[in-house]
Amino acid sequence: MLPPQKKIPQFWNEVSTSGELQELLPLMDQNNPGVLGASMITPEVQDEWEYVIGVVSEQETKEFSRYEIPAAKWAVFSGMGPIPGAIQELQQQIFTEWLPTSGFEYAELPDIELYLDADPQKAQFQMWLPIRAK
Repeated sequence: MLPPQKKIPQFWNEVSTSGELQELLPLMDQNNPGVLGASMITPEVQDEWEYVIGVVSEQETKEFSRYEIPAAKWAVFSGMGPIPGAIQELQQQIFTEWLPTSGFEYAELPDIELYLDADPQKAQFQMWLPIRAK
């Protein structure tokens, strides 16, 4: 089984080349632009990891599933650079440097990647980490 660092970029490539991403984009709420990658991993249930690609939308379609992300407190980090390396580097820094010294802990909800510029060589993105006080 591939680790998430390899599986997620492979999934993005599959969704992009299949045309599904292009079908998803017109559904995007223009007040909340960007393409989301949501990773549902919890420390207790590593085998039930799931990763989804989506957009914020009020539109319902038969082609795509609806997923509602629960309300939470979020730590938001911005980054820029080539994908997937830049986002993986930011995630590493968040989990190994920021989180252990922040006074917060991971809230075991979906991690969210928000891609604001789709150019894979100089992407602009945010990493949303669900947190709670220790």
